[in-house]
Amino acid sequence: MALTDFIYNYSESIRITTATFCFFCAGVSIIRQHNITYHLQQRLLKNIGKVKVHKPAGYCAFIILSFIFSKKVFNNNFAQTIADMRDEANEADALNQSWQRRWIIIRGNISLTLSVVIYLKVQVIKKAWDAFSIGTLK
Repeated sequence: MALTDFIYNYSESIRITTATFCFFCAGVSIIRQHNITYHLQQRLLKNIGKVKVHKPAGYCAFIILSFIFSKKVFNNNFAQTIADMRDEANEADALNQSWQRRWIIIRGNISLTLSVVIYLKVQVIKKAWDAFSIGTLK
């Protein structure tokens, strides 16, 4: 009987200790959240004139290419390049690396231009091949 009473009392004390610890941790986290919020507010107020809002990388390319090409062609050939460019630019923007962000956008736009040129060349070659194949078979 003494062993079961000991186990029961021990488990009760563990629950009380755990509840007290959780309450303490919750209080500390609330204090930390308040301090973090306060510091973020102060930082934002200090940098209010320095905040730049700009269009996402590849915005114009997205609009132009999605207008010119069909949805299937756009999704198969160009959408992934634009998504990668946006991800890299957002990472550079989060690290406050404005020059790297600019180079990422330039590199992405060059890549998109080259992929459009290659896609159009391949389509012209396909059309010429089809025309030549049909002409020689008859």
